[in-house]
Amino acid sequence: MDETRIRELDKSNMLQMLRAFPQQFTKALEWFPKDMNLPKASGAILCGMGGSSLPGDIVNALWIDQVRLEISREYDLPVWIKDDTLVFLCSFSGNTEETIAAYGKARERGLPVCVITKGGKLATMAKDAGDPLLIIDEQMPGFQPRFGSGYFYAYILLAMQKAGLIDADVEAHLKELSRILGDVNPEEEARELAGRLEGRVPMVYASGAYTDSVGRIWKIKFNENTKIPAFYNSVPELNHNEMVGFTNLLEAPLLVLMLRDSDEHPRVARRFEAMKGVFNEYKVQWLETWFAGDSMAEKLFRMLYLGDFTTYFLALKYGYDPAPVVIVESFKAAITD
Repeated sequence: MDETRIRELDKSNMLQMLRAFPQQFTKALEWFPKDMNLPKASGAILCGMGGSSLPGDIVNALWIDQVRLEISREYDLPVWIKDDTLVFLCSFSGNTEETIAAYGKARERGLPVCVITKGGKLATMAKDAGDPLLIIDEQMPGFQPRFGSGYFYAYILLAMQKAGLIDADVEAHLKELSRILGDVNPEEEARELAGRLEGRVPMVYASGAYTDSVGRIWKIKFNENTKIPAFYNSVPELNHNEMVGFTNLLEAPLLVLMLRDSDEHPRVARRFEAMKGVFNEYKVQWLETWFAGDSMAEKLFRMLYLGDFTTYFLALKYGYDPAPVVIVESFKAAITD
């Protein structure tokens, strides 16, 4: 596809946003108020929806040895939250009704909070209450919450460090991620993957910590960027149930995308290889792509970066502007009082 056609479809210039993603980690470092005070916490929970909640899965994949970040995608808060649980209220727009409701519940219970947003009602509420507030000062027009994972991830880590939940050199970690991603260019591989995925419903299969932190996010990017149905699941769990569904495909144009890691459990590796035989027998198309990098953080973010570009280029193949989420906005309007 030539550059003229890309510009015609990509009205929000999402390509520029994707190429600028590696800079989000260092921008968040610059914006983070060094004098922010947070009380020491025994745990943390992220309240958010859609793209504003996705970084929570990434945090858990990479930092579970130090802290588990619970995630609530609801209007309310879980009853088990302790009085010293740090509550993150994450909404890029600042107007997400579920997150605003959760903020109200947190304040009613006197819980320590940290608001992460670009503005909107949440920012106003936090300022009025004098609560810790982290602003995502992103100025690109048409920027969507799902494009801001680097900002949210960095802010969450920095805030958890302030609250005594993480003992690490977070600043060095974020700078390294920015450097690593700035040195890679996944566009050629992404174009190739998009070509192989065209006309197919993706079934994204991953293993272990990658299931939600990568597999689920790829699935969501297929939905929101490419505007197509997609599914994800985990190996070995899917071998006990979902795989049976390939017996009667109902002529569905499926393609299984296996996200593989050279460090995956040997039994998981054997399952992936055996699954290829099952897929071939039942005439299910499949392909695999491999995590690359020297650390889990590098592998995870490089694969997510590849997913962003793959779903972007696939959207263009279908003739869609990848940025807008028209159905979501229409639905929000339909339920507005």
